[in-house]
Amino acid sequence: MDQWWAAQTGMTVNSGDQVRTGPASSAIVAFTDGGFFQLDQNTDPIFSWAVFGQIRCIVVDLLEGQGAGNGEICIRTASLAVEAGSEVNIWATPRQAVLTLLRGRLTVTWPQRMALLPGQEVTANAGSSAVAVRNLSPAELPQRVAWRGRYAFNWPAPSYQAAPPPPLPRCPEGQVYDPGSRSCVPVSTPAPPPRCPEGQVYDPRSRSCVPVSTPAPPPHCPEGQVYDPRSRSCVPITQQPSTVCPAGQVYDPRTGHCVYNIR
Repeated sequence: MDQWWAAQTGMTVNSGDQVRTGPASSAIVAFTDGGFFQLDQNTDPIFSWAVFGQIRCIVVDLLEGQGAGNGEICIRTASLAVEAGSEVNIWATPRQAVLTLLRGRLTVTWPQRMALLPGQEVTANAGSSAVAVRNLSPAELPQRVAWRGRYAFNWPAPSYQAAPPPPLPRCPEGQVYDPGSRSCVPVSTPAPPPRCPEGQVYDPRSRSCVPVSTPAPPPHCPEGQVYDPRSRSCVPITQQPSTVCPAGQVYDPRTGHCVYNIR
């Protein structure tokens, strides 16, 4: 049985630790390099670190929930993996992941490799190699992180406003500096998630293939409203979707828009 402790402000999160939020609660994990990752309610990622090429990034393994991050972050879900040096928002379930790039740079590394531009959003489904990318309007971008406004934090903490640390030592070719051990370590390239049998998806927490669970159907909404899986509530219909899309695009019922189907 997993053992959990009540989190306190200033508590250290080590590599391999899992942080969990309950209903109507949030938490911010601040990185020593100045970046951060904020958890929405009912979210429980595992934090670690890895080296990709010459970049050392914080790895966030997220099976279900929502979060927003800034900095050198590598996010892995059951259907999507990315490397980001930027500001992003991620929403994930065991069957689907939606990642929005607000600022900076981002590279999708799985299920296919591609670069994302600021203001774009990528959607991936578990078990599929196809991803859908679309451009968000200036009005849609702040909506993706509007959930953060439900929480109030006295943050950034003063301890993260200190003078910058001294430069890192130079390492031999093929090695990078690891501040945890304070030494140069070999550059390692993590293996991609394994392919799972039909009816299963890869779970980054247990690092194994697990059966795909059938989600409960969305609740019935009053006339004039639709169910929003992000807020898990019924919201007013702002635009009637069209099921006829231009050539090269498909209708996305989650967003109510036509999106490019990239294969």
